[in-house]
Amino acid sequence: MYKAAVIGDYDSIYGFASAGMKIVPVSEEKECIRAFKHILNSDYGVVFVTENYADAIDELIEEPIPAVMYIPSQKGHKGCAMLRLHELVEKAAGADLL
Repeated sequence: MYKAAVIGDYDSIYGFASAGMKIVPVSEEKECIRAFKHILNSDYGVVFVTENYADAIDELIEEPIPAVMYIPSQKGHKGCAMLRLHELVEKAAGADLL
């Protein structure tokens, strides 16, 4: 059975622990990359990453599992979560349906 994890700054992700997800607080891009690589080699099916670290891990996403979803941080959002959703829908459907 796959597990779910959340990577990002502590203030943005601590609430996910109450939903049974593993939280991985990071404070810089190097920590995020290291944590994401560790999760790639584990049995996680879904990984939520705060948008402020999207650029750091985007190139590391090669497989469909774990599914990676970007979420806004406490500091706001950059819109890359919606952009990623558009890309995934276009890839699956062959056209941008959103």
